[in-house]
Amino acid sequence: MTTENESKTTLPTFTVLERAVLYARVSTDLQRDNYSIPTQLAACVRHAESRGLAIVGDRFVNPTNGLDVASGGLAAYVDDYSSRELSRPALDAAIKFLDSYGFDVLMVYSLDRLARDPYIRQTLEREIIARGARIEYVTGGYDESPEGEVRKDMDATFAKWENAKRVERCNRGKLAKAGGGKFVAGRAPYGYEVDRRAFGGLAVVHSEARIVERIFQMYVIEGFSIRKIAKALNEESIKPPTREKWGKSSIQKLLRDTAYVGHVFYNKFKRNGKKLIQRDRQEWIKINVPPIVDEVLFFQAQEMMDFNREYRRKQPTRFYLLSGMVFCADCEKAYSPQATRKGEYLSYRHRAKEGHCQNKHINAAELEGSVWEKIEGLLRDPKNVLKAYEEMLAEEAQKHERKRSVLESMRHRFERLARQKQKLIEAYTDPDLGMSKGDFMEQKGRIDTEQKVLSAEIVNLETELQADLLPLSLGDAQEFFARVSRILDNQEIVTDQVKRQVFEVLRMRVMIGTDGRRWIEGGDKVLLSPTC
Repeated sequence: MTTENESKTTLPTFTVLERAVLYARVSTDLQRDNYSIPTQLAACVRHAESRGLAIVGDRFVNPTNGLDVASGGLAAYVDDYSSRELSRPALDAAIKFLDSYGFDVLMVYSLDRLARDPYIRQTLEREIIARGARIEYVTGGYDESPEGEVRKDMDATFAKWENAKRVERCNRGKLAKAGGGKFVAGRAPYGYEVDRRAFGGLAVVHSEARIVERIFQMYVIEGFSIRKIAKALNEESIKPPTREKWGKSSIQKLLRDTAYVGHVFYNKFKRNGKKLIQRDRQEWIKINVPPIVDEVLFFQAQEMMDFNREYRRKQPTRFYLLSGMVFCADCEKAYSPQATRKGEYLSYRHRAKEGHCQNKHINAAELEGSVWEKIEGLLRDPKNVLKAYEEMLAEEAQKHERKRSVLESMRHRFERLARQKQKLIEAYTDPDLGMSKGDFMEQKGRIDTEQKVLSAEIVNLETELQADLLPLSLGDAQEFFARVSRILDNQEIVTDQVKRQVFEVLRMRVMIGTDGRRWIEGGDKVLLSPTC
């Protein structure tokens, strides 16, 4: 027989421990280096411990400096994003952790660290609640009552107003500073460091400036592609301005930066929601800084980048044997390659709305076939083709020499303008001459404008000279045409790539007349007469 006490079983008791995730925020990545994040997290940790909450999470930060670490730090989610954004990387990661692992409380230091806008705060709070958790704020002492909600709305509205006033005061200060000729655009461009005592507020970092000069030289003088420049710098372990390696975007941004020719602009953009809109140019504030790159080299880089961008934009996605070689004999504009949406029908198109003289399209297969048939007939007699090529070489050499003479004249003119500008600067800085600032700026503006126009013309002419030279010497052309002739004699298949090479060597242009006539030109010579 058991006694009453023996029949009772003592059950163990459990304390249900709630889990908390810590969230902190600053507005920009530049603010990650200050003390805001560590102090926010320290207050959240103390509050969680006082409430008996277990801190969980799959992201970690160094509690001393607030920077992200792979493991071993404090479990916390930290954003360097504006509070106007609903979607933020760390907050999204915390919500994903809530869905996969689960927690009970999202701990935030204050209302404005989650969102200053009442609507955004309420949206985020509802999203967390819908997933089975809640948000607690270390400061504010808000309870879950109607009065607590009203206090939150009032505090959030006041925080939003206070932030707007702070931004307005900050912008006024920046405008005044920029108006005084000091750099205020945030991070200094690569090659410079912020120094308020220096000219324009930027001082040259000579070790980086040498890299900047080298990048421009590689792109303009040595003909490196942007991808090749990035690869070369990475292979030499040269540290980029941001990230770990140089990329195409960082090289492109560097080549476009006007700081390297002595000026930057402030107040260039304004925010409209999430978009940045360019202001009227009259509102821009120009800030002069020490130049690093020669103006001619800089403008040559701009011309080359613009040309390459336009060239890539116009390249067709499909292979056209005569791309860029079909021209209207009347308006002299090129026919554009065109395909149907599914690529079932390829043609060369003349279009009036694009400034052409008429609307017309020619079946690509029919035109390419007929042109190759005529050129194939020429190639079976390589001596005649070679004779025509020799005449083209002589004509191209004469044109090339004339253009070189014009180019040399342009370069001399540019150098004279540079000397004039230097003398003008010396006159302006000579107190005995007493030149007014207005006269100086007017004369310098005229010289700058003429130099810019002349620089663009020099780049265009240099590009033409590079393109003018025929691709093969007379001896190489003889060997090339003989090889193609042997392919034809042996009745082997001539690939489209070989056909295209033939057309390019001959500098071929297929001319289409409005009366239906067709003929083929090579350079400035008619290779095959009309109605080919």
